[in-house]
This record gives sequence, structure tokens and C-alpha cells, in this order.
Amino acid sequence: MHYETRLQQFDFPIEPTPFFQLVVDTVDTKKVSTLLQMMTTVNKPIFVTGSTGTGKSMVVQKFIQEMRANERLPIVPIELNFSA
Repeated sequence: MHYETRLQQFDFPIEPTPFFQLVVDTVDTKKVSTLLQMMTTVNKPIFVTGSTGTGKSMVVQKFIQEMRANERLPIVPIELNFSA
């Protein structure tokens, strides 16, 4: 199944939300989210890398929030951010 068929339609939140917290699913963010899901399911480490400003941190943070909300992630994440 192609990733384009897995995308959900983006609806702007009713409540005011800072621009930098809005995440619009794209084919690439869906691929990364799927890989995160697959790797955490089998207890494997994940290293996400890429160019600055591509949304790596936001995709991972959104994934962690969703997993914690569904009580499927029984860990407390430690974030390490690096910047050029």
C-alpha cells in the first residue's frame, strides 16, 4: 500500500495553536512514523537524521505523544537536541 493512501486529511485545530506545533502529515513524515512504530515494537534503537528544518524532532515528539496517550509507550523519553 502506498504511503499517500495512509495520509489523513489535515484539519486546523479549533483552539489557537502555535505555528511551530502544527504537524501536517506528508509521505515522508508517514514513512518515518511507520518506521518508528515498527522499530519500537521490536525494541530496536532508532536514530533519525536529516537536514535542518525538515521536522525530525516534531515527528518524533508527535509519535511519543500519541504512544503515551494510548499507553503503549511505558517509558519516559529523554530528549537530546543538537544544533549547528
